[in-house]
Amino acid sequence: MNNKQWLSSGNSKYANSVKTVLTWGIPALRSKTGLITCPGAGTCAKFCYARQGRQAMSNCLQAQENRLKLAQSKDFVPELLHEMFHRKWEMLRIHDVGDMYSESYLEKWLNMMAFFPDRQFFAYTKMVPMFKKHAAAIPKNFHVVFSLGGKWDHMVDVNKDNHSRIFETAAEAATYGYVESPNEFPLSMNTGGTKEALVYHGCKSFNTCLKGKGGVK
Repeated sequence: MNNKQWLSSGNSKYANSVKTVLTWGIPALRSKTGLITCPGAGTCAKFCYARQGRQAMSNCLQAQENRLKLAQSKDFVPELLHEMFHRKWEMLRIHDVGDMYSESYLEKWLNMMAFFPDRQFFAYTKMVPMFKKHAAAIPKNFHVVFSLGGKWDHMVDVNKDNHSRIFETAAEAATYGYVESPNEFPLSMNTGGTKEALVYHGCKSFNTCLKGKGGVK
């Protein structure tokens, strides 16, 4: 067991949070080895934030590749458990980059969550079929939000399932009954909200926007 820190302290929004948040990310869409890390990606691939800005810098890309390599090894669970037991944190975001790419990978995360029933885990995902299939196994402290813009949007019940949709402004989102997420935390953590807005300026050309061309209604 080494003392390497695999979990990041997250972005500036999390840094300013009253709760200590750690994040875990792997390569967006596809790894250098060709592994599809976002199997559910659809329209979102055209404007993926995780392939822009800081996340596109060589040091960040390499860190994501290193985490994926760990995730595929027998050391994944013991390494992360060791770190989680020895660091201060209250929330853990799984995949600020990447997604839950396989059932075996999800199972590893669920096994780790069992050690921390008093902590909060959350993830935005496009792996709708996988999470619906394993809904009974998802613990109450794991907040899952379906992120529209993927292959399986049609499986999301927008009146019942926690989900997020992109809007150009918070005001526009409100007219459709969506609420902007504070500090990028799932609304289900504190309000029980189902319809979460992610504000992304200039989104009109993307299908996830209600007012976009061919938008999902």
